[in-house]
Amino acid sequence: AVGDDAAGRSLLESTQKAGVNVQACWVFTGEATSSYVSLHGPAGDLAVAVNDMRILERITPVQLAAYAERVRHAAALVVDCNVTENALAWLFANRGATPVLVDAVSAFKCPRIRPWLAQVHTLKVNRQEAQALCGFTVQTDADIERAAQCVHTLGVQQLVLSLGARGLYWSERDGGHGWHGVVPGDVVNVTGAGDALMAGLVHGVV
Repeated sequence: AVGDDAAGRSLLESTQKAGVNVQACWVFTGEATSSYVSLHGPAGDLAVAVNDMRILERITPVQLAAYAERVRHAAALVVDCNVTENALAWLFANRGATPVLVDAVSAFKCPRIRPWLAQVHTLKVNRQEAQALCGFTVQTDADIERAAQCVHTLGVQQLVLSLGARGLYWSERDGGHGWHGVVPGDVVNVTGAGDALMAGLVHGVV
């Protein structure tokens, strides 16, 4: 959902040029396209961020109803916790057998997904988001493994916990688990790193 403004038009145009079908996107007159502003430290790490995601409240069950068949027959649903709880409830109620992959987005918003964790195929979180879902500090390796078990107990099939420069920890509810490092490189800006990881996970699943 975007606004009928310069940011929205630019977003749809650039996304379409990248090869994405944007025909089903909604353009709302009088609404501002979502915006996100972040400040980063000298090492490229995020210091503080603010956002305006109010337009996402326009993604309602009423709006979504026309897309029920698409949802049920999709290769996968990719959901983040910026959308409202009502929208999440509709998606999980209408997904059928479609696997759902969730990006927690932030420690503040990720508790929204808690009621539906038993229906989540893959959940991507960072330390802070894992802490918010599990209710304990996630710092040491033992904490990370405990958090994975916590999330699996809540029903999630696959967990990917991103650890910044260290890489990630992955875990399957009824399978294996392990650590995965990253290709060495100079970090200029961490914006989009989690999104790129999520894209890779979705590609791997489908």
